[in-house]
Parts: sequence; C-alpha cells; structure tokens
Amino acid sequence: MRTGIVGSEVETRTRTRRDKKAHYLTGLDGVRAFAVLAVLAYHFHVPFSTGGFLGVDIFFVLSGYLISSQLWSRWAVQGPDLKMFWLARMRRLFPAVFALILACTVAMLIGGRDQLGVFFGDVGAAATYTSNWWYIFHQRSYFEASGRPPVLQHLWSLAVEEQFYVVWPLLVLLVLNNIPRQRARRQVLTIVSLTLAVISSLIMGFGSAMSKVPDAGDPSRWYFGTDSHAIGLLLGAALAFHRGGAGFGSLMPTIRPATRVHTGIGVFCLGLLVSAVTLIDEFSVPLYRFGFPIISVITVFLVAVVSRPGILEEVFSIPLLRYIGQRSYGLYLWHWPVAAFTRPDLDLPFTGARVMVLRFVLTFVLAELSYQLIEQPVRLHGWRNPWRNMRWTFPVFRLSVIQLVAGMAVAFAIPARVDVPQPQLPTAVAPSTPTPSKPTPSLSPEQVTPRLDLSLVVYGDSVPAGAQSALQKFFGKVDNRAKVAEHSWKLLPELSADAAAGKIRADVLVIHTGDNGIIPDAELKRALDSVKHIRSVIVVTPKVPRSWERRAIQSIRSITPGYANATIADWHTYAQNKPSWFVSDGIHLAEPGKEAYTRLILSQVAIPDSEGSLPKPTPTTSSPTPSATGTSRPPGGPGRPGSPARPTTRQPARTSTTTPS
Repeated sequence: MRTGIVGSEVETRTRTRRDKKAHYLTGLDGVRAFAVLAVLAYHFHVPFSTGGFLGVDIFFVLSGYLISSQLWSRWAVQGPDLKMFWLARMRRLFPAVFALILACTVAMLIGGRDQLGVFFGDVGAAATYTSNWWYIFHQRSYFEASGRPPVLQHLWSLAVEEQFYVVWPLLVLLVLNNIPRQRARRQVLTIVSLTLAVISSLIMGFGSAMSKVPDAGDPSRWYFGTDSHAIGLLLGAALAFHRGGAGFGSLMPTIRPATRVHTGIGVFCLGLLVSAVTLIDEFSVPLYRFGFPIISVITVFLVAVVSRPGILEEVFSIPLLRYIGQRSYGLYLWHWPVAAFTRPDLDLPFTGARVMVLRFVLTFVLAELSYQLIEQPVRLHGWRNPWRNMRWTFPVFRLSVIQLVAGMAVAFAIPARVDVPQPQLPTAVAPSTPTPSKPTPSLSPEQVTPRLDLSLVVYGDSVPAGAQSALQKFFGKVDNRAKVAEHSWKLLPELSADAAAGKIRADVLVIHTGDNGIIPDAELKRALDSVKHIRSVIVVTPKVPRSWERRAIQSIRSITPGYANATIADWHTYAQNKPSWFVSDGIHLAEPGKEAYTRLILSQVAIPDSEGSLPKPTPTTSSPTPSATGTSRPPGGPGRPGSPARPTTRQPARTSTTTPS
C-alpha cells in the first residue's frame, strides 16, 4: 500500500472481485496519478495548470490517510512496533532518493559547477529529510531568481512527510498506551488529528497575514513549514481513525460500497479540484489565508468516496491511472531535476511544446527505471539482495529506450516557433540633435551619444546592478541603488521613503523589479505617486524564467500607463531569443546584454523641449502578456507581444518592445 508519493509497506494483494475484502484500494492509485500529473503539468508549463502545485496537498492527504490506517490496523491488533515502522519507511523512501542525489551530483559537476556550494548544502538537507527547514533557516526564498533552480528543492515536501512519519507514530503510541478501549482510542485520535489540523491552518493563515503574504512578503516560511503545512496530513489521519482501519488487513472491517449520494459528492469534489488546478495560482491571497485547508478538506471527501467500491472507484482504477499512480513517487522525484536541466534557450536550443514533450518523456523514462530497478527490488527483496529479479533489467531498459526514442521523435517533429521580425530600436541622441524621422539601422555603442547633461538614479535588483558599467558609459551621472536579490516588497517601499525624504534628485529614474517575485500593485502605485516630480520615470519589465514573471509584467503594464511621466521599457520582449545577452542563468547580463539593456533605457528617456517641459507620452500600445519560460509555473496562455509604437526623443512610446538587428 503506497502512501501518497511515498507509499506504505502494508503487505496486501490487489482486490480482484467486488465481493472480496478490499486489501488494496486501487482507486487511490488514480488519485495519486491525478496529483502527480497536476504537479508535472505545473512545472512543465502545460496551459491551464496554474494551480498544479496543489497536487502536493493532495499527496499530503493521501499520505496521512494511508499511513494512519496502517498504524491503526497493525498496532491496534498486533501491538506497536516503532522500529519496524521506521525501517519500512527508510526501505521505501531512501533508495530512490539516494539514486536521485547521486545522479544530480554528477549532473551538477558537469553542468552546474557555479552552484556546487549551494547544491552540496541541499544534499545534506535532502539526505536527512530536513530540506524545508534548511530553506527556511537559510532564508532561501522560493521566489528568488538566481541561476539554475535548486535541483533538490522539490524534496521539501518529502521532508514534511518524513517528519510527520517520525512524530506521528509517537503520538499514536502515546494514546494506545494510555487508553485501553478501542473506540475511545479512535475518538481521541480523531479529535487530536482534527485539532492539530486546525492549529496548522491557523498558523498558515495568521502567519501569512502578518507577513503580508503573498503581495508584500515571501510565502516560503509558511509554505515550507511543517507546522503550517501539515494540514492535509492531519486531515487524512482524521479520516483514517474515523474509519478505524476499514479496508486495511483481514482483521479490519470492510469499506461499504458507495451510494449515489457518495458518488455525487465525489464527482463534485473532483470538479472542485480540477477547477482549483486550472484556475488558482500561487499568488492568490485567499489561498494562504484559508485556501490550503479547503483544498485538503475537498481531497478528504474525494478520498473517502474513491476508496469505497463504486463507479468512481472503477474510474480511478483504470490501468493507465494505476500505472501512473504506482510510479508517482519516481515521477515526483525526477520531474524537477529534469525541468531544472532542460531550460529553454539555455540548456536546450529550442522552446515551447518541444520542451514540454521532452520533459514528460525524460521524467517517465527515469521514473520507470527507478521503479523497476530500485524501488521494487528493494521493496520485494530488502537490502541484502535487491537485484535477485535481474531478469527484468534488460526488458525494462529496452522499453525505456523505446519510450525515449519515440518521445524525442515527437518532440523534434513539432515545428519550431517562428519569430516575427520586429522593427529595430532607434538610436538615442542628445537633446540638441533633431528628432530622427526613421530608426537607424544599427545599434552599435559608438552611435549612441552619451547624455552627459542627464542624471540617472536606478532602483532594482542584481540585473540593473550588473549593468552599471554600460549605464555609466551612456549617462553622465549614475546613482545605481540596485541591490542583489532585492524583492519588490522591499524595494518599492524604500523608493517611496527615499522620494518622500527628498533623496531622489535626478532627471531620469529607472525602476527594475519583479525578478525575485510578484510586484505588489499598491506598492508600485505608491512608488509612482511619490516620484511624479521626476522628469522621466522608466519601469522595466523583468525577463526571468520563473513562475511569477507573467504576474509581475501584468502589474507593470496595468499601472504604469496611468502616470504621465512614466514609460515602460519592455526588457522581457526586447531580450527574447537573445541567449548571448545573458550568463548561464538566463537572467543576469553578459556584456552584450548590458549594452542592449542600456540602449533600451535610452530609447525611453523623455527629452525636455526648449521650454524645459516634457511632451505628453503617446498612448500605451497594448500587447499580450508574455508567458513564463522557467521551471516553476506554466504560462497563462499563448501569444506574442504586438508591435509597439515607435519611440522618438521628443515623444517616447509608452512601451518599448522592439528587437535590435
């Protein structure tokens, strides 16, 4: 019996007939499949899967339900045995994780040496199942774009589960040793589970509210924390004790078949979960206040119905879903490193659907190899001789190669994206030069006359901080106040405070934010309100392969046009398909990127007329919000930005999205 993504060691056999005792709840394999496919879709950028990360919470409910049912069905009859329980957990979990860590270490030595220091710290946390607290105590934000995404970051959820497996049996043992009657034991454990689930929900809700998550704070502490994210595990445990181990073991009562009411409730809950996976995103405020408990409660009802013999159980027991569900542990383990090492236009020379197909193929092949060569041999034969069944090795390898070749063929059969040529960026000129009627065909640095009479102040993160040399080359006076790893919820209030204190005195102000998380709309409005005295304010759209990119760009494009002195420099679109402009992480600037970044800033500087007043900017050219190309969240939809209005020195376009030759 598997527990969520980690499984369980209950020695059971598959139920073959409806009238036999259900020793294996086959329908729950289908629930696992739904959960793991949601997570994969979310990280592989499948459209309409912005809430796929909720698959982790579905796993939590399954794990809490199955592991607590196992504890009750065994310990209530045979007596407690902590040693055997924990050894079974290690035998089920660690071999595949060890193989993952080993493979990721080799991959990092080959292609990620610049992040080895951080990686080896993550290895220690992963091996001890403390990844979630490692990230919290080291202030490793989930919303920080710096280099390749941490290849072991997804193991935070396994850490939460394993910590639950260490503490929860002790609490169950305490109740069993002090309460003699079975019925009273069940009632106490059910009440304790529900009480702790409520406490965990309150920690998540109040903690995120006090931290102003996610609009003006980092949600990592509350999302990673075992104390705040154990809701699903505890609600699943409450269902297990309420049922009293029904369906687990020959000495436990059977689970009654589902009625029409049960089936209706299950279908309704399934619909709610599908809606949540397709509509919710990780930046929803209600999600952190009360959303996670609601999702967990809905999942409890679905599990309660699917585990009963009935129509819904049969639907979730179809062979394909069972196949995926039985390999859900391996799929979850391998999918994130696959995504981290297949970044579009960085690790791979292509983007779009090809990347998505390749990621799915690689993940399923690796999961199948893990299942057949590591997980099953150790589970069936133990540590001493796990490869007794070596006759499976060659057929499994041959099947995996066929799957890999077929998947690669499909990936490369998909047509590559064709980029529509866009007009060139015009050369920026000094105030005394007449306004050009046509854009110049070249963008070499020698053709850009430095605006020595204009002063520049920059607020931002490590991207504009890295462009300091180029900014100084084209501007006479540069005050670069950008800070490494600066979040919007810190940067924008600081900017507003500096403006109120009269510390921003410049002709041009550049605001570059959104590389490390979403942009709080209220803070961006407050910041722009505070700098209305600045002659020219330029807000730069981020280009960051992370899940929040689309949301950050939406904020900039919806708010900035409301300010007469502000323009948008669309770095996201301007830098598309220009890998030579970036270093290996696809975010920070190489030398060509620094110059291109500065030229984009120059093109949006508003030049005063002879009377010293600014011309009124042209209306904003609307364009679809671009899709993220990173590893954390899928795009909201297809589409390429439209062509912008052509900027001039006297009347700049509201949004510059042009591409240089």
